[in-house]
Amino acid sequence: MAADFHFRALNLPVGRNSFVKWAKQPAGQAIVFVNGFGGSPQKTWPDFPDLLAERSECAESDLIFYGYHSFKARVAASANEFSSFMQTLCARPAVLINETLRPELRRPSTFQYSSVIIVAHSLGAVIARQALLDLDEGPRKKWLDKLSLVLFAPAHMGADLVPLGSEFLKDNFSCSCSDFSQSVSACLARSAARFQDYQDLEHADFSRTAKRNTTRQSYRTFDREESHFWGAR
Repeated sequence: MAADFHFRALNLPVGRNSFVKWAKQPAGQAIVFVNGFGGSPQKTWPDFPDLLAERSECAESDLIFYGYHSFKARVAASANEFSSFMQTLCARPAVLINETLRPELRRPSTFQYSSVIIVAHSLGAVIARQALLDLDEGPRKKWLDKLSLVLFAPAHMGADLVPLGSEFLKDNFSCSCSDFSQSVSACLARSAARFQDYQDLEHADFSRTAKRNTTRQSYRTFDREESHFWGAR
């Protein structure tokens, strides 16, 4: 019989088709999964919710699967929505958590995370990184130091998505290829200035403290498929 470390999956009122499995005995860690281009929380991570929920290593971690509209929404808009979600999750987590739980299961208003890991795929990596770059502007946010970033096949070098997207939309959807070109693909053009910021993250963390103190050796590539780990640890 599988271990029962988490509550059943619950819809999360953020993003698009997002859901969560809250830990029954939380220890202050959350893992946030962000799907890639053409994906969704359910399609990109189909077995992750059940597999991770059975692992003792994840027994005390909240498992969050965040979704967004990867076809029509602009990257900047998706990043802005994700950054708002991250601010609530990291600064006032009990507000988000208790909105989904029955009264007897709710956590104290003082509940905080000590660690939040963002796991992002493809376009999701672009959105996550832009959100973190935006959050690092303005007044210092101490909770940024809690974050780590794990990226699978990140699109940080840009992508020629117009031909790919046009063909996909022609076969599967009625929306026009020009609409697609003006939304996602335009933001992912290899010439987009924002990608210089993304590439700079290979040598500097998103927190200002880490930018001053870290070295290139702080980061490591953990597989050969353009997947990388960013984090202050």
